[in-house]
Amino acid sequence: MNLPISNGLISVESNGKWGYIDKNGKYAINPQFDVSLCFIGKVALIRSAKKVGLIDKNGKYIVNPQFDDGKDNSYFSFFGEGYSFDLVQSNFFDSNELIGKLFSNNHFIGLETNKNNVKDIVKLFHLKPDNFSYKKTTIRENEKLNEMFGTPNIDIRELQIEFRSDAHYYDEKYEYRTDYWGQRQRYYTGTEKVFIDTTKVSAMSIKLRLRDKALLKEESLSTSIKNKFKEIYNLEEIKVQEEKAIALKSKDKKQLVIIHYGDNNIQISFMTGKASVEITNNLLGIYVAPQAEEYEDEYDLYGDDY
Repeated sequence: MNLPISNGLISVESNGKWGYIDKNGKYAINPQFDVSLCFIGKVALIRSAKKVGLIDKNGKYIVNPQFDDGKDNSYFSFFGEGYSFDLVQSNFFDSNELIGKLFSNNHFIGLETNKNNVKDIVKLFHLKPDNFSYKKTTIRENEKLNEMFGTPNIDIRELQIEFRSDAHYYDEKYEYRTDYWGQRQRYYTGTEKVFIDTTKVSAMSIKLRLRDKALLKEESLSTSIKNKFKEIYNLEEIKVQEEKAIALKSKDKKQLVIIHYGDNNIQISFMTGKASVEITNNLLGIYVAPQAEEYEDEYDLYGDDY
């Protein structure tokens, strides 16, 4: 149960301090009081340092905390005998922690598609060659993943990273042995995956699972993520037919973001290069005649199931 909304504000608790949020879940008055009650008219009753006072909708004191709180309900006498409130903790979820982690260093998941490469990804996530499949790597339910991008209310289900070309190759292995006649012969022993360290990142997709205080907030959280992409990459929104989806593109179409949300899950895909142009044209309903040469970049991030 939450306190009633009054004048568009609701009293919430965070880390032992009380403040107020608006109907969009944004802090209107930061948590700073020992107790904060709902607004009645233009004022609200608060308690700070064991003293009771009144604030306005901007959080400024109308009456400084100066009255004793000798009895449990003595300060309710401001509004008449018998007036009472139920103080409860809110299920308000602050998305700032997740946004900060997803866009560390002002880049989506901290990576630059024209700079970071296979070597960086291997080092960052402690990966082995078996984690790679030609042009991509998929990391699932990984402790490192949740440490880097997760929050107390959001788990990271999967991170998929794709590259502009093959991320590895197969190196044939041989060994020399002495045969029956005493001659040294070279024998094939198998293949080994070897990283191509310099191959650049071209696309990223991350899947989030919401729980606890984040439950049922996938739409508002997706909107916050959309706004951060627009801020950092200067992207513009594309209208899409799918109800629970958001698409953003750069002016040259070489950057594309697609966000799917629903059932307490969010998938964010960020792609660049020729594949971005192709998918953007499809979303815009623009037909482009196929070229003679094939694209070197191939992606399967768009439209993955949750």
